[in-house]
Amino acid sequence: MSGYIAPQQPIQPQPPLQPVYQEEKGLTVCGIVGVVFGALGFVLSFIPIINNIAAIFGFIGVILAIVALVGTFRGKKRGKALAIVAAVLSVLAIVITLAMQSAASKAIDEATGVSSSQSSAKGSAKKSAEGRSGYGRRFEDHACENRLRGT
Repeated sequence: MSGYIAPQQPIQPQPPLQPVYQEEKGLTVCGIVGVVFGALGFVLSFIPIINNIAAIFGFIGVILAIVALVGTFRGKKRGKALAIVAAVLSVLAIVITLAMQSAASKAIDEATGVSSSQSSAKGSAKKSAEGRSGYGRRFEDHACENRLRGT
């Protein structure tokens, strides 16, 4: 019995393993475009006059970032960090644009020596004073004419 070999079962070929594909979520396109608009807005926001376009880019970037955030939070897309970066860059572009506009306006006011709000207030006060005195003079002129005529 020492030389007895048990019969072996034939080896059956294994079917090839099918790779398990998980549906891969795509990167959010709105997040990518939002980062591009936010970065352009951020860079351009420091340049006077051109920063008006930067504010527009910032608003577009914020809208795209919100759309990207909604898509990533619902689980349809991936790229949550990209959407957050887009939102931050876009908001910074808008805030810096407003700050630069304010600084430019203040510098122009200081250079001319007149504040834009003061000049409009002085102009309206001057016009109202002229209007009242002009009306009073016309009324007085008519009163004098009536006296001369004897009526």
